[in-house]
Amino acid sequence: MPEGWGLPIAYVLVRTDVGAEKEVLKRLRELKGVEEAYLVFGPWDIIAKLNVPDRAELNRLVIWEIRRMEHITQTQTLSVIETQGS
Repeated sequence: MPEGWGLPIAYVLVRTDVGAEKEVLKRLRELKGVEEAYLVFGPWDIIAKLNVPDRAELNRLVIWEIRRMEHITQTQTLSVIETQGS
């Protein structure tokens, strides 16, 4: 990561099986590295904010935990490249 950048922050948009939104939301909120998670209206069901120590942990969390979670059908990860004050 370039000098001056903080810890990796990303937002993950999540689609779930119909009716599984609250169950998935609860499980996402229990994961280490998930700072916030909310049910939303629109083409996605959940948005989660991830805050992790490094890119390797971001990859592990998204690929090995979130994307493999039961009832999650699709994800899109948006990596933050600039924060306030950076």
